[in-house]
Amino acid sequence: MLITPKMNRRIWLSVWTGLVLPQVFAGMIAADDAGQKATALKQPAVISLRDTAGGSEGVLLNGLQIVVAVDKGVYRVGEEIHLNIRFVNRGDRLFRIFDSTGFWSADITIQDEAGNEVRWRGGYVFFSPKLNVYWGTTRELAPGSCFEKRLRAWVDPRYRVVFGEPERNHTQPLSSKVRSRLGVPDDMPDDFVGTGRIFELKKPGTYRLLFHYEKTAMDGRVWQMDPDPAKNAELLRNVWTGAIDAKPTVIEIK
Repeated sequence: MLITPKMNRRIWLSVWTGLVLPQVFAGMIAADDAGQKATALKQPAVISLRDTAGGSEGVLLNGLQIVVAVDKGVYRVGEEIHLNIRFVNRGDRLFRIFDSTGFWSADITIQDEAGNEVRWRGGYVFFSPKLNVYWGTTRELAPGSCFEKRLRAWVDPRYRVVFGEPERNHTQPLSSKVRSRLGVPDDMPDDFVGTGRIFELKKPGTYRLLFHYEKTAMDGRVWQMDPDPAKNAELLRNVWTGAIDAKPTVIEIK
């Protein structure tokens, strides 16, 4: 099933109405990776984290700083873009951030050289509706600690940037029957058949990757992450709230 931008907006808007659509997917979401655990920063007082080509410093809001980096600045058709998104607690109080295992690319938009937002559409997924279920967890960040999330995208022959799952998770090739059912192009690698957004660049050029993270107090009340009420309450305790943007990251597509 192809998720359109209109459908995607309905999914997220349903949070505010209390009728939250699910983020449950059939075997296409990778398990939590041990390398994604929150780790202490060696130098928590250092604000600049520009340590990779194309990296960018994030602004600071309510103790949270988000830093986005890519593995290089120039990409060609057929190559992968590797993004590292780092959430840093620069404050003096503990808080939690949301870690979705399916919709992380929903926080990303792309702009062209003129500042226009690039048209996008949802990925190829099939899911089972469940009310108020959040497919993922929260990550606890103590002062001076960080959590890193890795994302991957593929520049396809039609100059589309296709976001895949954070980790490679297809242990067996997708069958032609599944590809036909989902409407997946024959040349799309299995690792990029999933929930990630597909951005229609259409031509080479210089583009800006934008990352926006926004949570409200309601996010700390409506979601179900664990069937055990006590464990679920713990996962939603001290949720960070606010709206923050990482500094744009510039890439060139050739």
